Amino acid sequence: MKQPYKIPLQEIPPEGREYTFTEKSGELNQELKDLLGTHSYHIEIFIKPQGNIFEIKGSIKAKREFICSFCAKDLEKEVNESFHELLFIEKKPLPRKSHSSQHFSPQGEQELFCNYLGSSDFFVGSYFHEIIALAEPYQIYKEEACLKRQCPFYKEALKKGYISSVITDENKVPENTHRPFSVLKKLKIKT
Repeated sequence: MKQPYKIPLQEIPPEGREYTFTEKSGELNQELKDLLGTHSYHIEIFIKPQGNIFEIKGSIKAKREFICSFCAKDLEKEVNESFHELLFIEKKPLPRKSHSSQHFSPQGEQELFCNYLGSSDFFVGSYFHEIIALAEPYQIYKEEACLKRQCPFYKEALKKGYISSVITDENKVPENTHRPFSVLKKLKIKT
């Protein structure tokens, strides 16, 4: 098995260095295969050192296969993500009392996200794998008709029984069935 692609951060010159990765260059194909399959991708990054902190910014453009959340049909969507973060090399882990987790999450949109690395090797594939995975929408749909439940594939899947509508006469719960949260209806809140 091929070793994960890594960038030795200590070898980056003070003016920074630019990197480009594509499916044709192949350095990240193995690590991104489960998300992108054989689809094309284009990743550009610029890394600039600032002491033991490295500023990283760039963009990812890729195609990815999804399944419609409503009609379960396969579809292909573009992934276009840009990022601007900091990489902090933490050679000796800080005591547990000095920080609460391995990363810092900014409060505002203008602040940078900070990733803590245990060594000066930056494993590019796993970093981009996470960015691409997190770019997946919560509910993805093939077309606007899917959102309105008017997609012909949705209607066909309902008819064949592959999926069921949220509420139909067949899947309604009978009235005499015990409902654990029904007791909440009787609660009165004192104000």
